[in-house]
Amino acid sequence: EALSFPPPLQVSVEAPPKAIFDQWLVNKNDKVMEGTTLAIINDGGTSREIKSHKNGTVIKRQPLKRGDVIGETLIELHIAVIEMDKLPPLATSRTTDKAALCTEGNRYFKKFYVKVGDNVLKGDPLVATMFNDGTGEKDILADRAGGVAEIQDKMVEGLPCQILEDGNLVTLGKFPPLGASRKERSEQLMAGAIFQRWLVDVGDDVQVETPIAEIKTIEGGTIIKKSYSTGKVVERQPLVDGQKLDEVLPEGDNEALIVVREDGKLRPVVIEDGEEPVMKGTGAEFVEWKKQVGDKVKEGDPIASMKDATGAPTEAVAPRDGVVTSTVEGLKPGDKLDEVLESEELATIGDKLRPLEVGPMQQAVHVPEEGLVFIEWEKLVGETVLPGEVIATAETGMGDPVNITGMKQGVVVKEQDLKKYDVIDSLVPESQSMDNQMAQVIAVIDDKLPPLEAGEGESKETFKQGMVFKEWKVEVGDNVTRGDPIAVVELEGIASTLPAQTSGLVTAKQEGLKPGTVLSEDPGVIATIGDKFRPLSVLYAEMPHNAEYGEVFTKYYKEVGEQVELGDPVADVTNEQGEMRTLQAEMAGLVVQRQEPLQPGMKIDEVMYDKNLLVVGQKLRSLDVPRGAEGVNASKGAKFKEWVKVTGDEVSQNDPIAKVEDESGMVQDVLATRDGVIVSHQKELEDGMPIDDTCEDRTIAVIDDEMGELAAKGGGTVVSAPPNSIFKKWLVEKDETVEKGVPVATLQTEEKEDFNVSTPLTGIIRKRQEGLKPGDEIDKVCEDDSLVVVGKLPPLTMSPGMAPVLGDGIFREWKVEVGDEVQKGDPIALVQHEDGEEETIVAPKAGTVEHIQEHLVNGSSIRHTLEDRDLAVIGRYVEMQPSWTEKGVACTHPGAIFKEWKVESSDPVDTGDVIAEVLIPKRTPEDIDIYEGGEEYAADARRLAEVLPEADRPGAGGGALAPGSPEDWSTQELKAPTWGRVEGKQGLKPGMNVGNQQVGPNIATIDRGIPWWVWVLCILCMLCCCLCCLYFVMKKPVPDIAEVKTPLKQEAPYGLIFDDGSERHIIPAEWRPLGIKHAFEAPIVVKEFTVNSYAQKALGIQLGWKLVAIDGEELDESTDFDMVSQKLGAYMQEFPLWPLKLEFKSRNDEVVSDNFLKRPIGIEFARSAPIKVSNVYPGSEAEEKGVKVGMHLTKIGDEDVSDKRRPYKEVLGMFKEAVLALDHASGSEKAVAGQDNWLDGDTSRQGTLVTN
Repeated sequence: EALSFPPPLQVSVEAPPKAIFDQWLVNKNDKVMEGTTLAIINDGGTSREIKSHKNGTVIKRQPLKRGDVIGETLIELHIAVIEMDKLPPLATSRTTDKAALCTEGNRYFKKFYVKVGDNVLKGDPLVATMFNDGTGEKDILADRAGGVAEIQDKMVEGLPCQILEDGNLVTLGKFPPLGASRKERSEQLMAGAIFQRWLVDVGDDVQVETPIAEIKTIEGGTIIKKSYSTGKVVERQPLVDGQKLDEVLPEGDNEALIVVREDGKLRPVVIEDGEEPVMKGTGAEFVEWKKQVGDKVKEGDPIASMKDATGAPTEAVAPRDGVVTSTVEGLKPGDKLDEVLESEELATIGDKLRPLEVGPMQQAVHVPEEGLVFIEWEKLVGETVLPGEVIATAETGMGDPVNITGMKQGVVVKEQDLKKYDVIDSLVPESQSMDNQMAQVIAVIDDKLPPLEAGEGESKETFKQGMVFKEWKVEVGDNVTRGDPIAVVELEGIASTLPAQTSGLVTAKQEGLKPGTVLSEDPGVIATIGDKFRPLSVLYAEMPHNAEYGEVFTKYYKEVGEQVELGDPVADVTNEQGEMRTLQAEMAGLVVQRQEPLQPGMKIDEVMYDKNLLVVGQKLRSLDVPRGAEGVNASKGAKFKEWVKVTGDEVSQNDPIAKVEDESGMVQDVLATRDGVIVSHQKELEDGMPIDDTCEDRTIAVIDDEMGELAAKGGGTVVSAPPNSIFKKWLVEKDETVEKGVPVATLQTEEKEDFNVSTPLTGIIRKRQEGLKPGDEIDKVCEDDSLVVVGKLPPLTMSPGMAPVLGDGIFREWKVEVGDEVQKGDPIALVQHEDGEEETIVAPKAGTVEHIQEHLVNGSSIRHTLEDRDLAVIGRYVEMQPSWTEKGVACTHPGAIFKEWKVESSDPVDTGDVIAEVLIPKRTPEDIDIYEGGEEYAADARRLAEVLPEADRPGAGGGALAPGSPEDWSTQELKAPTWGRVEGKQGLKPGMNVGNQQVGPNIATIDRGIPWWVWVLCILCMLCCCLCCLYFVMKKPVPDIAEVKTPLKQEAPYGLIFDDGSERHIIPAEWRPLGIKHAFEAPIVVKEFTVNSYAQKALGIQLGWKLVAIDGEELDESTDFDMVSQKLGAYMQEFPLWPLKLEFKSRNDEVVSDNFLKRPIGIEFARSAPIKVSNVYPGSEAEEKGVKVGMHLTKIGDEDVSDKRRPYKEVLGMFKEAVLALDHASGSEKAVAGQDNWLDGDTSRQGTLVTN
């Protein structure tokens, strides 16, 4: 019976009707991936795999048996049904939510308009959907502005939206931070503090130094947290005794305990739709509340009792029947209402309590059934809960108890104002929770309490304010475990240690912190911990000094700032065999940087991301002067004497910073240029050092307002906005080159005063907060204060046949544009080196300028502006591939120089018509060292002016060749191989080598169209089929007749004979396999060559040659491919194997280059190019030849595959093709010409004479 598969989630797997079933490789309910083999069939005598084209579960399969013919056994050709796996929902959080819901059952995915990291505005298209037939395209639009946090990247065109568990394709967050941190974690101040009790309540008046809360440190000491503001407490966090503040308070500057309103008034009530206010009327002094939130009232019921201006009692009454939904929080008996209220409203009355809002990543606590009566709360707001823990208890109408539980671990952040015996249905409205269900939500659980929001005229009080630094407990390089002390701080007079929040190596700390420094920054990052030490940076004209992987650090010989000569010892390391090795200076100069945290005995691999131990340069590096800071400069020609102040010291204007000796020998003070803190100084300077010779400039210290906050290192420099800034306009565009100090944006202060934010270095604007609009408050619309990222230009794209143009120094100008044709040695760009000498960067080969680093401007440092040193890319024309109705006009000579075209595009031609003329050198290839189509030919080509058309000679605008000897060259006509119309021509330039201008031999294509005889042939084939059917129906049995064999004609000499169309070539083969690709049909015609092809490299066989005889036996144009294949295999099977030469290279330039004869060769490798060996099997041929883990595969035969820009799949395909031509190590498979070999599942039946 036919299998049913209702769309869209169920899909069928089909088999050809004439195929014979062999076996199943999966069972029902098995999980399969795209490409998993489901069954084996025999199709036309060839074993073939039937594979899954979807990820999912096999839910149905036909009960086929071996030998069943698919078309005869099944009503339909569906042999199995796969139900596609649903894609899990994208994660959401407090700052991200669902933005592209595709919930219509008949919609299918078409494409994404956005990618992760894009910023979008409200109304921007996110996703395109369609109907199953491709019509009805419809866009899903963004309902707000923000940054794309995540997309369903497994969706491809044609997949149904029903494959999504929640129907969402995109999540949207706030504009994301532009900087990316490395694997480091910041250590924040006062971690582990525990709340004990409140000392103030909402409505209390506080002054500066008023105690507001009691907090216990992690060591057990008690801190009385005091207020830093004056006013009235209008909100406080619902904290309970014993809670760890880190676990329940939100992170960063939201760790507020209370909010104080400075004008002394309470927050007014908010009146929502359907509610009416309760007015204070003539009341002047508050006495008490008569009703609380959640109480039911009748019209006229008293809500609050008061006194009027005369002292007489009065009441505020309900304006309608309903429920009290809100009251002014903080009112206390005796409060003068005109002094503490901002408006006349005391409370609000509605039909039911207000619904609780459930935010992203929060969990709503639902009422499990209707008709429940509330009894009591088991957990109050602020208390922590576990999954399944009881939040509240209730009863049914029959008095049966009911527990209401939560399903999320976290903190109760909201609860409805329910009292004992309240009927929940009458008070709590239904609302939509995060699972899109309507329910009565009585509580909400979140990971942490929501941050307190301070309005205009209000201020937040955090438990970290007023913290004072005391001392460090660690040094950079120390290995710490979670909980180890990092530093000692003091809060409100109580000392406490700051514990490590993670395990690892201390990678940086605020070196300028002094005992007594008030830590005003919040969250107060004072140190970072990472997996390994931060890599040293290497600037232009500096030299790194590397250890080897596996070595152990022993000691340094030189300190930072010390002078070294070429060959001086700089460090000792020990290898895995225990042998000591001394690293020697590779240039003369100063040690400008070294891995200070390294300790004797540390293994380089375990503590460092790279191998660089120290850096030597000509001078100490310039100090970075941040925006707003000032550099302190020494006088010209001065020699350093001593430091008076160092990093972290506070200074006043004209305070002495250091002492120097001027050119006359007088000792002078270097004075502070402003008040502030020294944030950096040239600490490597020592007595007697000449500052001009030692430092890149004369800035020896930098003064700023305060120490800057450390950040984990990442890719690119972030330019940030100050707090409370308002965006006005951009001054730079994305991808624009900027110099150090150039303004990137104009911002405004809260007082609407304009100021500019500048870039701290030269580079490229890699990212920009594109969603910012004039008037946006940056703190409210961005997750952090980053405006732009200044980074290096990305590498230029490369593909096979292209070559990079490398340069270094300072860029000055371009000599070419994209699309220009260049010869090897032609100028590409002009650069200037540090010594002022200019250098012209030239083309490494002839070809077309495919790409240039167009953003480079005069003065850009190439090393600092580019991720690599590739200034430009020289390429060739793309290979011309004729279609089945076309034939190519080929130029196969490697040294051919293009002369001129004889036809135009669309011209009709006959067979033999001249299409173009090329010039061929009369010297033989053996006399010439050929590189990229003939380096020597290219040189000879410069002597062709006299034989070129006049328009292409030098000075005529077309050629670029020097006068020479025309007798060295002969003209060859390239003729049309067939009749038809000239369909395409390569844009070849006269006077240039054809191989340097294009990929492949075809310079033009001739389109024959669909000939009339094809239609006649189709009709004849149909008639033949009918006659065959009639013959098989009517034929009668005949007696066996002995097969008569006709002896094949023999012809000497023996060997393989190929015909190129004009003459025959005798090929005396001595190795196997040939390594040619052909169609699975006879006669065999050479279509392509395999990697490491014996036929191409040693026998001189050319494309298009036809095999006409084997070992003296004529094939007589036989069309029996199986017979021809068997004869060819029998002829070559005893020949020795053509070896495969592979080259491997390690990072320290150790090379293994050897011939391989068996497969598998015994290596595993990573999925990246160049191929890197990740495992070598013991006893394998690879191990015998010295291949080691970590080596890269650099050559396959003569093919160089070391370029990391080469696509991994391309290199993998070449490697597979080359290895398949080897004999199997077991002896079960022998590489013999004539056996089938599928290439990557190519259903065109293109094969190769290699191996099975």
